[in-house]
Order: sequence, then C-alpha cells, then structure tokens
Amino acid sequence: MNSEYGEWTIIADERRAGTGVRAVVMAFHAWAWSAPDPETGACDLLRNAGDTVHEVSTIGPGIGTLWAYRTRPT
Repeated sequence: MNSEYGEWTIIADERRAGTGVRAVVMAFHAWAWSAPDPETGACDLLRNAGDTVHEVSTIGPGIGTLWAYRTRPT
C-alpha cells in the first residue's frame, strides 16, 4: 500500500495492533513527521504496537525505509 504520508496515521493508530497485518514496509521522511527524528518515531510507534523492527536503511538525515514484522497478532 502506498499511503502518501498516511503511514504515520496508520502506524500510530492503536487499532492496528489488533489487525492481522504482520509486516510493514515504509518510507519515512523528515517533512512528513513533526518530531525531530522520523526514524526513531517510526520505530517507536511500530515497537509499541508489538512489531519487531528488522531493517532500517537511511539515505540521508530523516529519510529512509524500514521493514518491521510481527510473529503473531497482539
């Protein structure tokens, strides 16, 4: 799914933890996140929902991609 900056709303939504979604691959950008560090913000939101952040690739300050997964629904 390409959510065009809607990913922040999706991963911050507490209801996502109760879904059957088991993997998230997303891009993060400094201009789409209000906190100083979008990488940490995204990783924290995913971990709080029960995901394991597996891989983060950065291409510049506040810009990159990450992959997270959940081995079982929470």
